[in-house]
Amino acid sequence: MQSFGVESDSFDAAAAPKRQVSWRSAGRTSSAGEPSGVASSRGGNAFSFNNVMHGVHAAKTESFVIGSDETDGAPLVVTEAGGLTQYEATGTIVLMCFGVGLAVLPKAMSEAGYIITPLLMVVCAAVCSEQNIQVSHACAIAEELTAGCVTCYEDLANVCGGPCWVAVLRMSKAFGLLSAVSSFVEFAAANTFVLAQFTGFFGSGLSTEDRQWNVNVVRFFFIMPIMILLAMLKDLKHFARIMNVGVLAAMINGGAIALGGIIRWIGIPACQSEKDSRYDVGACILRTAWPPTDETSPIFLIGMAASVCLFGIMVAGSYPKTRHQMAEPERIEGVALTSFWLTLGIFGVVMVCGYIGTGQAVKDNAMDSFDKMPILHFTGLSAQVIDTLVASPIYILCVINAFESTGTDSLRTPLALQNVILRAATVVLVTTLSAVVPYPEIIMIEASFFGIFTHLVWPVFLTAMLKRKWIAAGRDPARVQVLGIRRGARIAIMLFGLVVCFFSIYGAARKLSVELSNA
Repeated sequence: MQSFGVESDSFDAAAAPKRQVSWRSAGRTSSAGEPSGVASSRGGNAFSFNNVMHGVHAAKTESFVIGSDETDGAPLVVTEAGGLTQYEATGTIVLMCFGVGLAVLPKAMSEAGYIITPLLMVVCAAVCSEQNIQVSHACAIAEELTAGCVTCYEDLANVCGGPCWVAVLRMSKAFGLLSAVSSFVEFAAANTFVLAQFTGFFGSGLSTEDRQWNVNVVRFFFIMPIMILLAMLKDLKHFARIMNVGVLAAMINGGAIALGGIIRWIGIPACQSEKDSRYDVGACILRTAWPPTDETSPIFLIGMAASVCLFGIMVAGSYPKTRHQMAEPERIEGVALTSFWLTLGIFGVVMVCGYIGTGQAVKDNAMDSFDKMPILHFTGLSAQVIDTLVASPIYILCVINAFESTGTDSLRTPLALQNVILRAATVVLVTTLSAVVPYPEIIMIEASFFGIFTHLVWPVFLTAMLKRKWIAAGRDPARVQVLGIRRGARIAIMLFGLVVCFFSIYGAARKLSVELSNA
């Protein structure tokens, strides 16, 4: 799949050397009078990564010292390049997709039915895969156009549209990603509280106020310190060292949901309808092929299910950073295709197996539907907590690393004292946000709006602007041309994202309205 009509192997020989040169350090001299690329290569550090599929991969990291100027149409800065293997990059993307996504998939199927929901998942996977490839190839075009390297999403925006677009993208990306982390904190704190209750802490029969108090104790004195420690990972290359822990936790989480669903499917008969006397007592399972015909519009239910499927695999904004930190960035297309179709397969199995064992009675977190299987239930909840905690640094680093790339002072130097304080303060901020916002639907609305624009809408505009700049620079127009059907598909993807955004925000607003009326 080609986004700009660019032959992928055309960058193998040319792009790799170029990405070792800073956009604004190219042509300058170091303090020793050498070109900065030469001077910086002496400071390279070797990193070793534990790669369970490909053995140990050693990669060299090049560091660049740049000035504080910012030129319209040039990337902001280059900090580091290289390091991640294709497996590590794929694992990073897959973990971002998992997060809390696995736990809510059976609920999505209960809203749209077991025929429509799998089709929605396939469509959403194809949409996100195309956008990720589009962003990745835009980075390759931008690098060839400016003879430098794109280190993050903001760099791509600067090449395509200048500082104004950088500001717009930085705001939407930061709000979207940090809102997601805030929801992760809430999810992890609630699950950890349930686990603590099971082991005898906090007691049982708590009032709503007492339960919330204890959840906040867990949130601030257990979850937040762990997240602060994880936020001190320097970048995605360092994150790769703990990635396998998250992958294992995600496998256990998804496996527990699938296994629990299969056990219940085998052991519990199906209901004929909601009027079946066994349904209210949980003695049978009701499954529907189509959206339920109650007071809620089927179109609305399908839209809500689409939003769940889409948000679970929508991470295009992280691709420039991931691509930049790969040892072989030309392999990013393989990462995009592998990670998203792998995610689709796993999501499909967990969604179907979880739903056939719970049906329309499935809870928002599917693991809570298996509370009568204590070993399975608490194993799954433990894996969810670990998976969520391990995934959170990816989101935080996408924001922090982008900020660090804008300068070289101590605040923007990784793990300098002021930078450590900034990282810790970011975690404290999202943790506090998850606790003080009275209704989680408010965070859902924010995450939906900024997430859709960051990952599905902005790439279409950035690609169009980059194409105009390429042609204006006298480059071969054939290199940035795409088939009309693909161009139309990208417009359709953007519109699809906006429609899903509407349904997601509308659904969250409806839930918020109900909660406010009951308050």
